[in-house]
Amino acid sequence: MQKNKKGEVIRMKKFGQKVVKYRVLIFVISLLLLIPSAFGFITTRINYDILSYLPQDMETMKGQDILLDEFGTGAFSLCVVEGMDEKDISAMRKDMEKVEHVKSVIWYDSIAGLTVPMDVLPNDIREFFNNKDADSTLMIVLYDSSMSSDETMDAVKELRKVASKDCYISGMSSVVTDIKDLVMHEIPIYVIIAAILSLIILQLTMDSAAAPLFFLLGIGMAIVYNLGTNFIQGEMSYLTEALTAVLQLAVTMDYSIFLWHSYKEKKEEKKSKSEEVNQTEKKKETQTEMSDKSSAADADDSSVTTSAQDAQEELTEVAETAAEDSWEDSADGWD
Repeated sequence: MQKNKKGEVIRMKKFGQKVVKYRVLIFVISLLLLIPSAFGFITTRINYDILSYLPQDMETMKGQDILLDEFGTGAFSLCVVEGMDEKDISAMRKDMEKVEHVKSVIWYDSIAGLTVPMDVLPNDIREFFNNKDADSTLMIVLYDSSMSSDETMDAVKELRKVASKDCYISGMSSVVTDIKDLVMHEIPIYVIIAAILSLIILQLTMDSAAAPLFFLLGIGMAIVYNLGTNFIQGEMSYLTEALTAVLQLAVTMDYSIFLWHSYKEKKEEKKSKSEEVNQTEKKKETQTEMSDKSSAADADDSSVTTSAQDAQEELTEVAETAAEDSWEDSADGWD
């Protein structure tokens, strides 16, 4: 186990050294990869059909397939009209049926002409289509496509253009269309707000003003990579589009901060080790200088001692010579 850990540490160190060595090349390549990623994100279809992600053996999917295959109707909407004359409602219904992917619009005049009074209808049918207290009537719009398909959502948008101001279109297809518009409009705003708030907090709490900018730059590039690679699948869910930026900003920011603090710690450790090495070298130099000085002092002392001994010997010789001369002079005097 220890050998495996040591081998892994060595491999990671080598990998890190290579990353540092080729950092400029890696940065240039990462910038170039933004081009195909952005193109892939722009051209990838956003799928708003939640049913397409469900298993095919579910009852909901089976019912959807039966409606499409056997009845040619996959989705429907309920259209509530308030305060309009019957003739205007009939004319609007005919215009709504002309919208692409609208199979039919069911109202009173599709069952019986306007020449037939509504009072002749059974009470349950008349009350189903009309609400006298609210002065409103109900129409049912049937589509020839599935509930959340692009064709159905486009049809809902066209119906809202054709309908009057007092006409309200509801139903799951309308809800999905509203969610789509809301996501496309609101998500960029939320992402920008989150990025600005993160930048402000990091600027106030970190010891570097440039680090938060690099954090956001790296996260933004990662978001583009993530969204752009969905072109491999041919489409991506609107949930992916809505959540990718926010989740990646939240999760990646943590790791960026951890990495920054780890870098600072390693830098301080290296700095302290360098200072220790420098201090050790200075101590060695000081000890070497002191040793040299001590050797030089010992050499001086030995030379002084030798000179004193030589002088003593010379004095001794001179004294002996003088004594001999004095003895000889005394001997001559005796003679």
